[in-house]
Formats: sequence, structure tokens, C-alpha cells
Amino acid sequence: NGIIALIFGIYIIYGITTKSIKPLSIALAIIGISSTQIFGTTLYFASYYTKCMKYVKNLDMMWWIHLVLMNSLWIIFPVIVSMYAYSMLKTGDYIS
Repeated sequence: NGIIALIFGIYIIYGITTKSIKPLSIALAIIGISSTQIFGTTLYFASYYTKCMKYVKNLDMMWWIHLVLMNSLWIIFPVIVSMYAYSMLKTGDYIS
């Protein structure tokens, strides 16, 4: 998963900075990588809930910061980037 994200990440960054790759291809790559990241994070939360939640005795502030806040960033950022890609799909061009 990490190797695929690295390869697509380089492809996306190269395409956006040089504008030498079609915007449609870049937008689809962004949506593909973002959707797999959101899917993986959802599976992480689900597996934590089904396997580990029963062993947690104290839901203190550090637990909320570590598990919920920090890991929710793995959903928030792909959603923001997907919105950028959707704008690219709507306009058919790079967004400045």
C-alpha cells in the first residue's frame, strides 16, 4: 500500500507541478489514492473497535487525542484532496 501511494504520489506531484499530464488522469489518481486511504482508515477504526475496545479500561484525554483526533486526520486530508480532484473533474483543468 505504501509503495503504491509513493508511486502515485510522485505521479500526482509531477503532474500538478509541471502540468504535463492530463488533469483527468491526475484527478482520477487522486481520487483512487484518497479512497483507498479512507477505506484503510475505516478498517483500522473498525478493527480497533472489534478487537481492542473491550480491553480499554480508561477513555482519558490521551486516548481520544491519540486514537480519534490523530487518526481522523487520515480521513480529513483525503476528503479535502478529493474535493480538489472533483473540482478538477468539473472544470477539466488544473485548479490554481
